[in-house]
Amino acid sequence: GWYSLDTVIAAESLALTLQKSSETKQSKELLERCLDVRKALLPGDHIQIGANRLHLARVAMLDCSQYKESDVSRAKAELDMAKDHLHNSIRIARQCLDKVLKQKDKSKKNSVRGNSRKEAQAALVILLQSLSTLASVELAKQELQKIQVILFYLRNFQFPLQNHFSRATRFKAPMDANLLNSSFYFAKQEGDINLEAQEALLQCIAAYNEFVIHKKSIVDSPEIKNAYLSCFKHAQTLLGNKLDERVSKS
Repeated sequence: GWYSLDTVIAAESLALTLQKSSETKQSKELLERCLDVRKALLPGDHIQIGANRLHLARVAMLDCSQYKESDVSRAKAELDMAKDHLHNSIRIARQCLDKVLKQKDKSKKNSVRGNSRKEAQAALVILLQSLSTLASVELAKQELQKIQVILFYLRNFQFPLQNHFSRATRFKAPMDANLLNSSFYFAKQEGDINLEAQEALLQCIAAYNEFVIHKKSIVDSPEIKNAYLSCFKHAQTLLGNKLDERVSKS
């Protein structure tokens, strides 16, 4: 039956296949069922729960992409769900790493061994992937804010968008306070760096450097390396030649 981890793993594999085929509704339903069963069978900080939440966040991101032009409110709700799942997966991954590394310290070994080693590697992969995905959520959120502002002007102005400051008397409706306060409208004009996305990516790079490079408490693996390189390339795209400076400060 469903209340078996073997069944959950098989169902999750099917959900990920459906996700790749953009069958997000069925994928989401399966992943939510998997999460419910895992929460019933496993400790709350088990890394499988963190991985499950990461998968759900990615499905929500796909749904956001589908709705961003037709239903901005629905797209924003999907991003909010993704962000909630990611905050939980990041928290769980950090808790798992802390627990495993405390066990290492008690055993006075240089690096994590055996099953604990596999658990630590899995937790670090989930942490890196979750932080990188969180950066994507923040960038998608910024894009939605732009779309909201553009739609507002199209509905309520009778003149080109670029002339709105000099011809503000042509408002046909009061501007929504959320748009007035949005990071797009005032703080983050085109070309500026999204600070929330930057912070998530810098945390990702810092986590890899801490556990793999400096402390050498976790042995590198292809999965860890791929997650790190994906994050690093994402950071390079966002920060450009400012990346080295930001990494040294973080």
